[in-house]
Amino acid sequence: MIKKIVLGAAVLLTASVFAQDALHFKGNIKGIPNDAQVWISAGKVEKTIAVKDGKFDERIPLDGPESVFLYVKEGQNFKHAVFYLGNEEVWIEGSIADFPLNLQAKNSKHDALRYKEYLLTRELQAQLDELEDEAYDLMEGGADKDSLYESYMGVPSGKITKIRQQLKVKEFDFIKAHINTDYGRFLLKFNTTDFTPAQFKTLIEAVDPVYKNTKEIQFIQALVDYPALQEGDQFYDFKALDNKQEQVNFKSFFDGRYVLLDFSTWFCGYCHRAAPLTAEMAEELEDKLNYVTYYVDNDEETLLQYFGLKNNKGTLLWNKDGQFNPVLAKYRQMMTPYYILFDPKGKVVKIFEGIKDDFADQIKVQLQS
Repeated sequence: MIKKIVLGAAVLLTASVFAQDALHFKGNIKGIPNDAQVWISAGKVEKTIAVKDGKFDERIPLDGPESVFLYVKEGQNFKHAVFYLGNEEVWIEGSIADFPLNLQAKNSKHDALRYKEYLLTRELQAQLDELEDEAYDLMEGGADKDSLYESYMGVPSGKITKIRQQLKVKEFDFIKAHINTDYGRFLLKFNTTDFTPAQFKTLIEAVDPVYKNTKEIQFIQALVDYPALQEGDQFYDFKALDNKQEQVNFKSFFDGRYVLLDFSTWFCGYCHRAAPLTAEMAEELEDKLNYVTYYVDNDEETLLQYFGLKNNKGTLLWNKDGQFNPVLAKYRQMMTPYYILFDPKGKVVKIFEGIKDDFADQIKVQLQS
């Protein structure tokens, strides 16, 4: 009897540990053809799953609560569903017609909030989609672009503008109410350009002390503490890892030359096009210009691949916590590629959002002025 009790306890303990180490993803989604390709993706992990008559039962390890995507492909038809899950046991019940957002992972506290937010903003989002389609059809039909822009995108009374403002209000209120949850903090990275410093300060004040040092809260704290740089402002210093995995200070690159700070990533098509061109430019101007690339993601493998696009030339900086690093908040880096040119004394000369064919010529003009 004692042996049976001990064995049973061991089995329960093993099952509990296993459940904590992986997402147990199972369910029944009607409408998925048996011959369709189906796979699940989360972070760097991707796994094909077997689906029979809509039923599936798979496990996939997660680093923590994060976005989980379920993909279904049959011929040229491609659909996906989105969840926010941790290493937990969940059940999905519904139809492929509910893709991409109207499916809830039952038994998940994380996805319950994701689904709650979806329901909260669903009607406004549908109105926004309808207006965007309407504006596009009118433009294709030959409507005057200036008047069309003013009618739909004008501030503050454009049709689309007003809906977006309503969405921002709902999103802010939702995040404030759930700032002490993983999902509430996860939403912050999608709203870094939508909220004011005062709103971010309000969010910080609502944070439980136990979460003050999380990367998301440290990120928005930097948004509050460091105003957006303008031409003539002094650079913000930061620490990062260089090509040799040694920690350096950004200020060390001000050695009497201009400094071009470039924010890029492997996961950006424009960055792929820009990398060899800017590397060539940097080599040509190395007597006057110190060219520094900050890699915004935290994946070392793709970092090295991106460095290869630059022919392994120049300086590449990065931080292991990726897109929630306060460096990106200080510099309001919300797009790639993104360039800031500093003079030898560290003052902002010009900010370039994106890159054009004459980028090298624009830089040369600034160096001569």
